Amino acid sequence: PGDILPGVTEFVADLRSAGLKTAIGSSSRNARRILERIGLLGGFDAIVDGTDVEHSKPAPDVFLLAATRLGVPPAACLVVEDAAAGVAAAVAAGMRCLGVGPASEHPCAHHRADDLRTVRFSDLSPGPIEARPAAPATREETAPRSAEAAVLPAAAN
Repeated sequence: PGDILPGVTEFVADLRSAGLKTAIGSSSRNARRILERIGLLGGFDAIVDGTDVEHSKPAPDVFLLAATRLGVPPAACLVVEDAAAGVAAAVAAGMRCLGVGPASEHPCAHHRADDLRTVRFSDLSPGPIEARPAAPATREETAPRSAEAAVLPAAAN
């Protein structure tokens, strides 16, 4: 439980009550074991980790596979990320990104928060993805008005 991002349990519940599909996208090779240990294994519709992809973050592979497993286009996903490499991977995948903790300082994060305790999905801008320095211009044009899915990182080992 000490490994959980502050507020993540409530935030996942908020996402699910909003009707969003949820997934874990982790470079770790033991995401299922971590989720089971912290009591969050049943909270996600899909789990993708380092055993499922050839290239880890900042490559977008883990997030793209999570979107595929959810049956949702990448542009309809919101990634919640606590590491700079994950923010870069989310942007490379064409997904909106909420940078949390240290990742909130990343210039490409579309939304920012110190932690998840005060973040509610309804508070996040439902509009198109804002242009960010590393994001291709076409992402802004193809972004949906709201998210259909959220991809979160697994907790630390």
